[in-house]
Amino acid sequence: MFFKDKDDLMIFRLRPFFATLILACAGCSASPVAERQNADAMSTFVAGRDAYQRGELTQAEGQLLAVTEAQPRFSEAYYYLGNIYIRRMQLAKAIEAYERCLELDPQHLNALYNAAVADGIRARRRLQQLRTLLPEDHPVLPSTMLYYRELTALLGQVSGNRRIDGAPGERPPVRSAQ
Repeated sequence: MFFKDKDDLMIFRLRPFFATLILACAGCSASPVAERQNADAMSTFVAGRDAYQRGELTQAEGQLLAVTEAQPRFSEAYYYLGNIYIRRMQLAKAIEAYERCLELDPQHLNALYNAAVADGIRARRRLQQLRTLLPEDHPVLPSTMLYYRELTALLGQVSGNRRIDGAPGERPPVRSAQ
């Protein structure tokens, strides 16, 4: 599927949100209060997304959390929260946000990709921890080292061989819908 520009892509991505709004209003006219709440949530989302794109992660997080409270079925807000958390290397929170996004929109390819990357980083960290704890003569050490090297190589391919272990100033290979 091809889009003329990022606005077309954003409209496509927001289709579950708009479908929810249409279904909620089907057969009845929405109250002015409900219409205002939906408009407020949308403007808060746009402000949060824009703050994320400028790198203002704390501001973006607050705005996107407000959106998820007001509109808990708005998948794109969870996707951007996941991006914030993975950039901060808060992997459990990132995976949780991506999983919620995927519950609401199973076709969200960027969320699926980013969740897989976060899972890979977390697995690599566990293998590294295991590697440091195992004695040199432990029978599991060779297979642990093999899995560690394979996972490191795979994550290196995904990230364009950038460091992805959370070193200061380093970013995981996150896909953004920009």
